[in-house]
Amino acid sequence: LMWAPRYNLALERRLQRLTCPTLVVRAEDDHLIPNEMAEKFATTLPNNRLIMIPETGHEPCLERPVELVTEITNFIEEASK
Repeated sequence: LMWAPRYNLALERRLQRLTCPTLVVRAEDDHLIPNEMAEKFATTLPNNRLIMIPETGHEPCLERPVELVTEITNFIEEASK
């Protein structure tokens, strides 16, 4: 999901209906998408896990790929139980 200057309340209502486990990833130093948006999604999603990749800008998959893959793998393993 991407941040938009105007928050979409319809999106928030749709997110509340999700039942599958959801991983919300935020990057500590992302200057494009405010961390508040990740936190907002995390409080909106009913079955979520919020993680923060430290010392990372907007592209954690390029800046900290090992940490990101580890977090995603752990999430999938936990969600599969």
